[in-house]
Amino acid sequence: MNIAIIDDMITDCNNLTNLISEILHNKDIDCNIYSYTKVLEFLECDIKFDAVFMDILMPDKTGMETARELRKTKSEVPIIFVTTEKSFALEGYEVQAFDYIIKPVDINRLKVILNRLTKLYNNPRSIVIRKNRQRIEIPVKDIIYAEARGHNVDIFTTNEIYTAYMSFKELTSLFANEKHFKVCNRGILINFERIKRLQDNYFVTDSGVNVQISRSKAAEMKNEYVKYVFNKTRRELN
Repeated sequence: MNIAIIDDMITDCNNLTNLISEILHNKDIDCNIYSYTKVLEFLECDIKFDAVFMDILMPDKTGMETARELRKTKSEVPIIFVTTEKSFALEGYEVQAFDYIIKPVDINRLKVILNRLTKLYNNPRSIVIRKNRQRIEIPVKDIIYAEARGHNVDIFTTNEIYTAYMSFKELTSLFANEKHFKVCNRGILINFERIKRLQDNYFVTDSGVNVQISRSKAAEMKNEYVKYVFNKTRRELN
């Protein structure tokens, strides 16, 4: 498991490194922790990270600006903001932040975050479709939305569009246990985790696509999305 820590304060960087190393060692999880005091050094490295802990207030480039650059490259790496105030944490929704932690770092709070990260690392959720007799596994976190088209469904992901020969009912059954996937229009299934904002009668996804909400589902979808954001915010602030 590769973890990056970006913080211009060397003492804070070393402290977080030691805490993460101790927690994961006690869980018998192998990890490589890479520390960066400058954002540019981090952005120029070619290591594939499984998690990034990033100080929001950096002198050369803020954590939010760095996170936006990561998302432009379609990187879905979990970002955990390290901050001095809770108010900064709410900005993280724009870049789909995984979580945040307040300085000085509370070890119990850090354990909760690392437990979630290791579960994600060890058990990546995915669905399986077949195309031209080939078995294709698609990570659920990569799926932005899916849309029925005749006898096929198009699955729009971070990097690619997959077309599968199946009914929309068959598609939705694959997501029976994924409570953050909602049918927002006839033949359209959307991933709430990939929504950047709700605007009028459509969702704006983190890929910049507008997904229309049907009139009949407008009130229901708005209520569901507000509930989703509220519950996610509450979990992260606890």
